[in-house]
Amino acid sequence: MKKKSFFALISAVLAAAVILSVFAVPSFARRKLGDIDGDGFVTSADARSALRASVKLDALTDEQAMAADVDGDTFVTSADARLILRASVKLETLPDRYVGEEETTGPEQPTDPASPTDATPTDPEKPTEPEKPTEPEKPTEPEKPTEPEKPTEPTTPTDATPTDPTKPDRTDFIPPEKDNEFDILRSGTYHFTGMTVDESGKSELEIAKTANSIYLGAQFNKTKIAILSIDDKYYLVNPEKNMYLDLNTPLMKAELNTLGLDVNDFAASNSFDFSFFPPLENATRSETVPEDKDYVKYVFESKDGVINVTMCGKKLISLESARDGSVYRIDFISVSATVPSQKRELKNLKNAVLQTVFVSGLL
Repeated sequence: MKKKSFFALISAVLAAAVILSVFAVPSFARRKLGDIDGDGFVTSADARSALRASVKLDALTDEQAMAADVDGDTFVTSADARLILRASVKLETLPDRYVGEEETTGPEQPTDPASPTDATPTDPEKPTEPEKPTEPEKPTEPEKPTEPEKPTEPTTPTDATPTDPTKPDRTDFIPPEKDNEFDILRSGTYHFTGMTVDESGKSELEIAKTANSIYLGAQFNKTKIAILSIDDKYYLVNPEKNMYLDLNTPLMKAELNTLGLDVNDFAASNSFDFSFFPPLENATRSETVPEDKDYVKYVFESKDGVINVTMCGKKLISLESARDGSVYRIDFISVSATVPSQKRELKNLKNAVLQTVFVSGLL
């Protein structure tokens, strides 16, 4: 259940598709290298501004042009736009300096002072260590009394019921309702919408999964966009325009390889496979949520971290994972066992053969 790599791939794929697209460039004051719009951050918007300027679709101010020329060749080109985009998704590190500042190679080393005479000072005589006092003889320990024999433990009755190790040993455990929405996720065929919540904030998320396809949708630049994988083939989808861009062509693969991204690696890290979760009956414990007594939280605890599943009857409310000091949560809006056809196939979508066709429809 990883989200960040999904948005990194979306950013890079859109940049590869945006070679001839049109973007606006705001003008601000003093800025760092790569921060063209001067908002204090290096983002995909800065990469778009550099790309637009590189094809003469927009003119930058002198300061903006200096911020855009990250490779230092005195020209703003698509290579600068690519470096800025990679920096925006933490795949590249730009020099940390303001535009107009000279790049330094490090502080000058101070001149060594005159070397002192090579005469070696005489070590002072070490004081004679005092003799250690003789340790007093330890008194002889008294003999320990003999321990009494332990009484024989009573024999376990033969009709005792053995403990089931797969179920929680808690008398106050709240049994979940059958055929709940969490079991739908575990089945491997599902469609859900919701919000992801982590340290970076909230983001919309839509996942649809079948045995041979997975649809991962999110908001990008205020536009709904998705990656659709069908039988290990990958497509970038604009659901509002019913268009898709084929990421399996040699041109798109070359663009992605240039950006250092592999769609197969992305898919492997974003499978959203919930089938490895055990059923709620096997949770470590359960508890009612103080804010709403109708909500029940089922807790799975292991050496790798803690997973909380919050339910309200059959409805799935949230799924929260806490491990390695970070917390990632999905707040569910809807969960269904039925996957719409447009989330698992291409027959209702138009093929954007040219990148510019896809981008113009997207933007």
